[in-house]
Amino acid sequence: MKTECLLPGLSVGINHNEENALLSFSTPVQTLSSALYNGGRQRVSHVLNMKVHHNKSDEYEGYEHPHISLENRACELGVTGPFAGMMTSASMKSFRYKTIIEDDLGVFCCLTAGLTNARAAGDPADFRDLQAHRAGSGTINIVAGTNAALSEAALAEALMIVTEARCSSVMKHAVLSKVSGSTATGTGTDSNLVFSGSGPEIHFCGKHTLLGEMLARAVIEPMDEVIRIIQQMEKDGLI
Repeated sequence: MKTECLLPGLSVGINHNEENALLSFSTPVQTLSSALYNGGRQRVSHVLNMKVHHNKSDEYEGYEHPHISLENRACELGVTGPFAGMMTSASMKSFRYKTIIEDDLGVFCCLTAGLTNARAAGDPADFRDLQAHRAGSGTINIVAGTNAALSEAALAEALMIVTEARCSSVMKHAVLSKVSGSTATGTGTDSNLVFSGSGPEIHFCGKHTLLGEMLARAVIEPMDEVIRIIQQMEKDGLI
């Protein structure tokens, strides 16, 4: 499926199928993220969310390095220019996106989600290796942002808002940690990326601001939909 979401002065192309979701921006955007590939503070033209098979053995030997896998997939998709990359073994059927526009301010969010890896912040760690990472079957990957030009502090606030919105949705639906039985706040392998365009300058993105409200809504609405579907499938014994 190919589509395009239009924000004021910025378009986001979406190429989505069962193997990946690729976002392509009309002009490069500033990002802050926990993405597996090109995470942290970056300037990118694309974001790739790649479907992988869950490694049930938790062994790393014999597996291609995630960076190589993401680079190869990006090449196959014809990506040119810098990109950020995420991985998940959750179904790409969970892919949802949302756009909200108020006058000259726009926000966009897309995500994929699964809940089999649900965790509460503070749960006992599965791994003691400080470098351990895996793309879990319950990963929630979120890409959200705005056409506005955010200050460094506002970009950090945007990442906070997106994270809080994810937690709010997961907690609202009483998803429980698979480890402690406590109310989950996400999964053990979540990844969030926020982006900023070159539109109106904005220096604040907290919960008192219009941008903060819009970003949170853009995350919560698709998250709520996906969680309801997953919980109904669990109830029906389909997963």
